Amino acid sequence: MELFPTISSFPITSPTMKYHFCEAKCFCNPDDSFYEKTHFHSVYEFYINIEGNLSFMVNNQIYPLAGGDIIISRPGELHNPLYTEPTVHKYRCLWIYLEKGSPFERFFDNEDFSPRYTPSKRTAAAIDGLLSRFAEGSPTEQNEAVRVFLSLIFENTKHPEQSAAPIPKSLKAAIEYIDKSFAEIRSIADVAEQCYISVPTINRLFKKHLNTTPNDFLNMTKLSKAKKLLDDGFSVTDSCVQAGFSNCSYFIALFKKQYGLTPHQYKGTKK
Repeated sequence: MELFPTISSFPITSPTMKYHFCEAKCFCNPDDSFYEKTHFHSVYEFYINIEGNLSFMVNNQIYPLAGGDIIISRPGELHNPLYTEPTVHKYRCLWIYLEKGSPFERFFDNEDFSPRYTPSKRTAAAIDGLLSRFAEGSPTEQNEAVRVFLSLIFENTKHPEQSAAPIPKSLKAAIEYIDKSFAEIRSIADVAEQCYISVPTINRLFKKHLNTTPNDFLNMTKLSKAKKLLDDGFSVTDSCVQAGFSNCSYFIALFKKQYGLTPHQYKGTKK
C-alpha cells in the first residue's frame, strides 16, 4: 500500500472525551505486503469512506462500502478494510474514547446497532463540512465538531440493520468457533477439525475473504479478550491463561507489538 502524504492527523483531548482524527489517500493493492491487517482498538473507530472500491470486516461480518458510508467499530471488535482489486482509497477516521455510561456509549453498545451507516445526502454534506474544516479549527472548534459529529450519528442512525455480504459457510463456522472457543484452541488444526475442513482450505478462506491468516485472527481474538480481562482488573497471568495463551512470553510479545506496552506496563496506566 503506497501512501500519499497524509492530509491531517492529530490527537485532541477534552475533559470528557479523547479523540484522534486522520484523513488520508492511498493506493491499495490486495497483493501488497503492506496491507492493513485485522486489528482492534480500545476506543470507538468511525471510518468514513470517501472514495474507493472496498469492503470492511467488523465484528465477524463483511460490509461492502460506497462513498460516504461510515463503519463504526466498537472497542475490542476485530476489523480491517478489504480490497478485491487495486484501488485509490480516500478516507477519514475518528477514534473516540467515550465515557462509560454516557448516552453515546449506551447507544453504540445497543445489541441492535448496525456497524455500517449510510447517511442521507443532507447528513453526509453536514459531516463532510465538519471534517473538511477540522484541521483548521481551534481546539474549541475541533471539540465542538466531534460533539456535532456524534450527535449527527446519534440522531440519524435509527434505521433497520444493514445486511452484511455473504461469506462461505465454512469460513463463517470457523469464525464463530474461534469467537466462542478461543480459550480452548491451541492451533488452527483444532479449528479445521471442528469445522470439518482441511488446514490448507481454512488458510485459503481466511486469506481470500479476510486477507489475514486464521492464526493471526485467532491471536487477535485472544489478545482482545486478554486486554478486556486486564481492564477488568485480572492479573497478567490470569488474563494470559483465560484468554487461551499457553506461553506467557508469547502473550507479552504479542501484546507489546499491538499496544507498545507490556501487559504489566499497561496495567500500570490503569491505576
